[in-house]
Amino acid sequence: QLRVVECISHPSMKPLWTRDVGSSLDDLRLAPLILDAAEAVRAAYKPFGNATDTLVTKVLLGTIGCLPAVDRFFIDGFKSRGFKCSYLNQNFVRRVMEFTHANLDLLRLEQVRIKTISGVHYPLMKLVDMYFWQIGYEQSPEFDDSREDVPGEP
Repeated sequence: QLRVVECISHPSMKPLWTRDVGSSLDDLRLAPLILDAAEAVRAAYKPFGNATDTLVTKVLLGTIGCLPAVDRFFIDGFKSRGFKCSYLNQNFVRRVMEFTHANLDLLRLEQVRIKTISGVHYPLMKLVDMYFWQIGYEQSPEFDDSREDVPGEP
């Protein structure tokens, strides 16, 4: 969808593209811009219907890497660790940023480990996404801890 590409590549979004969002508590100042990006994505999808928070955050995670994707497993994992999450808003962005900053050393170590193994740099928000998604998945009825395979692989 070209309109989505246009809105997230707009020069006003440059501060989100030029840093690993969540690496500093100063990134809290980016919350309004992140929410603007979310609304721009939502508006771009409007001709096709209402874009859910899940769709919007998946687009933002997969492109800019400025937020985790708030799907069912992420939300379940996030809530199970004592964080509130009703919908995509300033408070949610703040909670994610604070979690990321509080765990920055461990997240950076994981970034290095993944880069060393695969050659791929994972943004901090992707690691946060993966962390809470895994917790939520393991708490779900779909999880079978007797299986040795990875979710989504045959």
